[in-house]
Amino acid sequence: MLVCFGIIYLINPLISNAVAEDSLTVSSHIPTHVRYVYSGINEDVVLKWNKLDSSLINLSRVNPAIRNHYNSLGNLGSALSPQLFKIDREIFPLVGLRSYQPYFWKPDSLRFYRSNKRFSQVDYHNSTFKEQEIRVIHSQNILKNWSAGIDFHRLGVKDFTRNSDTYQNQLALYSWYESPNKRYNLFLSSIWNAFKNQVNGGLKSDSLFDLGNITNLGLKGLSIQLSDAKHQVRSRILSLQNRYNLLNLPDSGDTRKRTIGSFQLIQSSNFESGSYAYSDAVSDSTFYSQFYNGTSTYDSLHYYSLINSGGFLLPQSDSSTSFYFRNFTSTIEVEHQWFDYKQRDTFSRSNYGLKAKLFSPVRDTSFNFKASANLIFAGENKGSYNIEGHAATPQYKAGGLYISAAANNREADFMYQNYYSNHFLWKNDFKKIQSQNILVGFSNKPYLFQLEFILHTIQNFVYIGSDAKPSQFNAPLEISQIRIIKNFLVRNWHFDNEFYFQNGSKENVIYLPSYCGSHALYLEKDLFKRAMRAQIGFQLNYNSAYYAESFMPATALFYNQSIRKTGDYPLVDFFIHMKIKTARIFLKIENLGDGLLGDSYFLTPHYPQAGRILQFGLNWRFFDM
Repeated sequence: MLVCFGIIYLINPLISNAVAEDSLTVSSHIPTHVRYVYSGINEDVVLKWNKLDSSLINLSRVNPAIRNHYNSLGNLGSALSPQLFKIDREIFPLVGLRSYQPYFWKPDSLRFYRSNKRFSQVDYHNSTFKEQEIRVIHSQNILKNWSAGIDFHRLGVKDFTRNSDTYQNQLALYSWYESPNKRYNLFLSSIWNAFKNQVNGGLKSDSLFDLGNITNLGLKGLSIQLSDAKHQVRSRILSLQNRYNLLNLPDSGDTRKRTIGSFQLIQSSNFESGSYAYSDAVSDSTFYSQFYNGTSTYDSLHYYSLINSGGFLLPQSDSSTSFYFRNFTSTIEVEHQWFDYKQRDTFSRSNYGLKAKLFSPVRDTSFNFKASANLIFAGENKGSYNIEGHAATPQYKAGGLYISAAANNREADFMYQNYYSNHFLWKNDFKKIQSQNILVGFSNKPYLFQLEFILHTIQNFVYIGSDAKPSQFNAPLEISQIRIIKNFLVRNWHFDNEFYFQNGSKENVIYLPSYCGSHALYLEKDLFKRAMRAQIGFQLNYNSAYYAESFMPATALFYNQSIRKTGDYPLVDFFIHMKIKTARIFLKIENLGDGLLGDSYFLTPHYPQAGRILQFGLNWRFFDM
């Protein structure tokens, strides 16, 4: 009731002052020039402008686990394990934790804004279990060609199951400078990620929850494995990117032809320091079988990583007299990685690599091409490489075809090879993981349709076995996937669908759900003389039953099990989305089918999912001279 009154209180003054047009683009109170780029110099080493999204699509899907097909430990902010198979193509070794990586802010996820007015944005939502999340973004110009911003995020979830609270704090400071003659660009950012989660090891017995008589309040009374265990995950990242054009850029009225439109030097540096700590004052001997350093546990892992790269960029130019420079952008860079990994022992590594790219502009009216190659030619991981290619036809009336292929040769994550703790010890010498994949796709934009077939072939696949330790499968492993997107639009009614089909599970090596899907049926239209735009409808998320991975708190790793299948539960949400001027508001009932379509369900074994819950949230943008 309080939430309903709050919504009425918020929207009443907005509706009374609202105008018919989309205020983000037309109203004189909203800037006519607000855009941003990701990461400054993105993976294609070009400045790609993006506009602010003012749509209502997926407004209430605030949980990345549900939005991106992950298994969680039941509550927002907990460790995640993917349902969809994906190959990691980064050839420099990962020294952090994968189970928390989906939450991490990285330099390539930051938005560098350009606006003629100060820009601020507030995102907030609350829910059952004292779940509250807030994010505040502010960006403004210091000078006409120099902008700076701050991005702050905080999440807290309490009173789910016992000893399962999650806390996240994230902060980003960033700045973008462009010289008056537009020949030099500097992107600078600093990011802090800090997570502090309680971990309980799951339920001691699933039987009481399986009976289906446990309410959300009753979850707190279920017996758990670990009563005092905690994770602390921290990461600090400093990123610097430079670009300098050695050739003068032509004036807007300059029509002279040039063989080379531009020649740019590019440089980037990324320094990251991070840590992972697991503590448990009184470890349960029935949960852990080994105690190497006593019954009280405090395990920690610290790492440092510095990656420097530099090279040159030859951008595509429509005014060039050369066929090559008129149709392609090319880059070549030299990279160096140093990292330091500390537990009981300290490991220091250095790698030297080359990176090259060649790609054409992405246009619906012409053929598109892209190729890239990364190679480590010296250092501890010498011989690791990643090669990728992509080609696409124009978008004809019947649609367009595209194909991608990749080959990768890389070391296993460093944590999988060396780990020392109170409950687990291992030192492995795994062979390099070799993988190839091919993707063939078809899209028809007018008919809102996309179809993709993906085939992965992996040799020396590394997985976490049923003993919660890394192992290697030396025989070839094949995994096939089909992805289908088909959206329907009939007047104001929308029916959006995304289907994933997977095949390739290998007993005791990898288990995958054969189907994952996301579907939404909703009505979207303007109300109150077009002063408000609203969506009302239902969202369905579903994955077929399979042997999902269990979670090991001591290492924060998910590991194989073949005892209990999870999934096969239709998660149905009812939502109302509203947009009034620059404010977007949602009200959602999550797991509407609780007690109707099923009484209880798990995604990760022994970690119950919540019943029916109510969520309220908003996204509000502010612009000021």
